Formats: sequence, C-alpha cells, structure tokens
Amino acid sequence: DMGAGSYYIIGTVASGNGVDTCTKKSDTETFTDPAALSLTLKSTDISCNGAGDGIIALDDTATNSSFDSYKLYKVGENGGDDTEVGSVSPDATTGVFKSAMGAGSYYIIGTVASGNGVDTCTKKSDTETFTDPAALSLTISPSDETCAGDDGAIDLSGSNNSAFDSYQLYRVVGKPDFDEDPSDSGTDTEVGSSVTDASSGFTVVPGSYYLVGTVDSGNQPGTNCTATSNVATVNGPTNCNQLFPTQTDCNAFQNCDRSKFVQTYLCVAVKKGNKNGPIQIANVTPGAYFYYGNFDPVKNSDGKYVVTLKQETPLGFPAFRYFNNANVNIFTKECGNVQINKVTIDDKVPGLYKIIVEYTPATLAPHVIGVKFDSKSIIGFETTKSAANGAEYSFGLEINGIEEGPSFGTLYLDSSNGCTDAAVPPSNNCESESSSSELTLQSESLSKESIATDQSMELTTKSLEQGFSVAPVPFTDQVTVRYEFEYTSDVKIQFFDLNGSLLRTYADKQVTSGDETQINIDFALKANQVYIIRVETDRDAFSKNVMSGN
Repeated sequence: DMGAGSYYIIGTVASGNGVDTCTKKSDTETFTDPAALSLTLKSTDISCNGAGDGIIALDDTATNSSFDSYKLYKVGENGGDDTEVGSVSPDATTGVFKSAMGAGSYYIIGTVASGNGVDTCTKKSDTETFTDPAALSLTISPSDETCAGDDGAIDLSGSNNSAFDSYQLYRVVGKPDFDEDPSDSGTDTEVGSSVTDASSGFTVVPGSYYLVGTVDSGNQPGTNCTATSNVATVNGPTNCNQLFPTQTDCNAFQNCDRSKFVQTYLCVAVKKGNKNGPIQIANVTPGAYFYYGNFDPVKNSDGKYVVTLKQETPLGFPAFRYFNNANVNIFTKECGNVQINKVTIDDKVPGLYKIIVEYTPATLAPHVIGVKFDSKSIIGFETTKSAANGAEYSFGLEINGIEEGPSFGTLYLDSSNGCTDAAVPPSNNCESESSSSELTLQSESLSKESIATDQSMELTTKSLEQGFSVAPVPFTDQVTVRYEFEYTSDVKIQFFDLNGSLLRTYADKQVTSGDETQINIDFALKANQVYIIRVETDRDAFSKNVMSGN
C-alpha cells in the first residue's frame, strides 16, 4: 500500500554482543505514482423519435489516455444492475465509439492491459444520457368534392398535431409508397410544392392523399424529422346537373344557375307489341337534350389531348345516340370555340357508349364540352313498362381513364301517364329561370293512356313556343312551313298521326327566320284529322297540331 515517495528501513538488534543496541539502515527505495488515466466522452442526442441514432464518442476537446480496450455499459433503470453492452473502440478519425445509441444512460470503462508493467489499470468515464424526442403527430381529414367542382379538400384535423416547419402533400398511386408493399409498383405523386403553413388546407381533385410534415433539424444539426399522416380519400360527386334542354348554350351553362333549368328526366310514350309480349318505346320528349361538362386539358400517353364523354345505360337498354359531329363542341371557359380534330364512337362494350373527342386546346385553362343527344334514338326498343319507368342513364367525362367526378349526372325515363316535359330554358339574363311561369316550356308534352288492347297509343302534343308556322290550315296536298327561330340550322321536319306513328320525314338545309319550304304531301292523308308537325333544329325541337282539310 505504498504511496508515491522514497523509503528506507532501519533494522535494530536489541543487545549487540549482550551490551549495546545495534542498528542498520537499508538502501532507499522510491515509488512513482503513474499519471492519472483520463477518459472523457461527448455525445450527440437522438435526432428524431425512434431513430436510435444517438452518438457517443471521445471528447476531442479533452486529453484522453490511451487505452488498450474499451467496454460500453448501460446504466440500470430504476436502481437495477448496469448492463454490459459490449466491446467498443473509437474511430481513429472521429473518435466515435457508437453511432446507433438508443434512449438511456451509458458509460465506458477503458482498460490499460499492464500498468507500469505489473497490473491491469482501468478508468470509468462520465455518464452520457440519450433522450428519445417526443413522437410527431399528424392527422388529416378529407372533404368530398361537390358538384360545384374544384372544392375537394384535405385539412389538418385533431388538436394533437405537432408543429412542423413544412408540409408536402402526396397523391396515392396504387398503394401508399410508405407501406413497403412490394406488389405496389406505383410511385406516389407530389401535389404542388411544399408549404410552410397548412392551416388553410389543400384543394384537391378526388383521390387518396397523405401529408408528410417536416421539422427542420431535430436534435442533431442538419437532420430533419418527418411524420406521415393517415391516408384520407376525397370522393367525387356522384350525381351533378349536367344535362339540359336544347335551348342551353355554353354561356348559359357557364354563367347561369344550372339547377334552375337542368333536364333530369325524359317522357316516354309506350305501346304494346304482340299479344302478351313486351311494350315498345313509341316516342320520347323532348326530342333532344344537351350534355355540358367542365374539364382540364391533359395530354395522353401519345401526346394528344383527348376527352371522353361516357354514357352508362340501364341494364339491357340502348344508348342515346348523339346527332352528328357538328353537334359535338369544345369551348374555352369563356365559351370561345376550340378546334376538334377527331370524334370517335366506342360502343363495343354493352351498356357503355363513349364519344371520344381529340382536340387542340386553346389554353391549358379549364374547357367545356357540349354534346347534343337524340332522345328519339331509343324509339322502337322493346322492354316492360315497369322497366322503362325510372330507368336511369349516367353521363360523365373521363380523361386518361380517370373519371372527372363533378362531370357526372343522371337522366331517367318517365313512362307514367301524363308525364310532362317541364324543363325550363335558361333566360337571357340568367335571372329567375324557374320563378316565372311564362318561361315554362312544355313543348311536346305527352298524354299517355294505359296500353289499350287494340295496341294503339294516344299521343297529344302542344307547344307554347313559335319556332315555325304552317299554312294553309286546314291543309290538303301541300303545306308551307315558315321558320321563326333566330339562328341558322339544318332542320328535320316530321309528320306524326295521333297514334304517335311517324308518317314521313323531310329535311331542309341551313335555314333561318323568314325562310320557307313547301312540302308536297306524299302519304295517305285522312280528311279532317289532326296531325302533328315537328321541326327539329340543331338546338331546339318545336311541334304543332295541324288539321287536315276535306
């Protein structure tokens, strides 16, 4: 137990030769205390919750001894025994012992194998403590898109959301990338740029989304911490007003309150077929209607701009056909005309009728598509009266295989007795379209009686519009039709009897108000009978009851 210093010993004989005490002094021995061992640590705390990336290293600002080996120990929790983690050694350049430290308190014991060439010497370091940062929390909620369009939203929700320095929204493609599912080959898409403030939410189109929040520099300088929210799905509307009377143009669709003149149903007149057989659709009013919808120009994989109007029919029912390519139009949002390059019909799949339009956009701002459909294209279809009443058609836009939610609307058939076409055309100033009874259009209202055993159908048609006039009345072998609509159009003129049977169809090209056409009656004409004359333009359909002469 000798400490540092120089020492000697004196030996004594009590009675030298029986007379005197004798002593002897030894030589001097010197003990030197070795230099004190030093082991000072430094640490970098865990960067983000659960990261387990704390760093323990030699303190390069202190003078540390050279040791032959080192062992890392974790301090026991709640008074428990300390635990040996394992042997470690400092990096020759950085001095780092370990860079994957989890939460807890740790120390290192350094060992010099042979102190002064005799014994093993050790030194215990100071204790370094690592704290796991609090978990970050981020929760979002969706708001579905309405028929107004462009109002789907993702918002922060809950009161436990952490404060983040920036946010990035992602749209899910396939399955979320963060679920590490190897079957998901998609790559989620960033929506816009990252933002520093998400309090006002994000306006999005229908789809599934998640939000990644970032805290700049966690407990380690230069290391950012992130949290990924739940996945929230924004749904598109399922039944918006997209079908309108033939008096509707792009300006009315864009600028008026569409709910006041939407076309929600068509009146269907039916007649019996064979005895105990199905009924047959004999007439449909109004005779035409328009689809209008908004969409954003997007290129397809071929670099072309294509929009598809998709019509889904009731089970077993035929599709309504569009009139012709001249009645397919694309407009700018200000209703300027847009060049159409190609119109293709795809009706190979039963129950699905697609009008595929390739166009050249005027700008990349939202556009409008308008298509005129022929209601009478389903005349002659055989079904049952119960199936015909309430049969529902769906119309909507599709771009690159993705449905545009707000563009979808439905139209149903009404075969009930006394069904009346009560559609209201948009007024010129877009005010009070539905409040004025004077604007109510009841062209071609049908009064349908129950199916009679004589297989006949009573058909009555009346019009509150002018559209055209007829002379003479009564008429015999010739009739003159004078047009009174204020635009230029090709027309189709049809004659029906009161049973709803089509007797003859005539055509006239590019006529307008004041033009006249003479028609020679070349079908069997009965004296003193009421006939229905129908004039159909690119925009409208007009009907009049006219009496024949003797």
